[in-house]
Amino acid sequence: MASGSTVIDVPAEATKALRLGDEQRNHLLAYSDSGRRSVVKQTAVRGGVLLVIVSDSPALVDADAAKAVGKGHRAG
Repeated sequence: MASGSTVIDVPAEATKALRLGDEQRNHLLAYSDSGRRSVVKQTAVRGGVLLVIVSDSPALVDADAAKAVGKGHRAG
């Protein structure tokens, strides 16, 4: 990843995913920029032809992933 012209190393760690669809993947991304450390969780869920990807702080992803999947199924 790059921030302006600065390259930032962003290692990804696979984590256990909640069973929200046919397939699901979770990753924690941790990085530092200008002395500030950030952690982002990314969850991808596929249910039939629907694919939902949620990225945010780990707590918000955990709280909102199921809502996002349900909303996607209702809209489709």
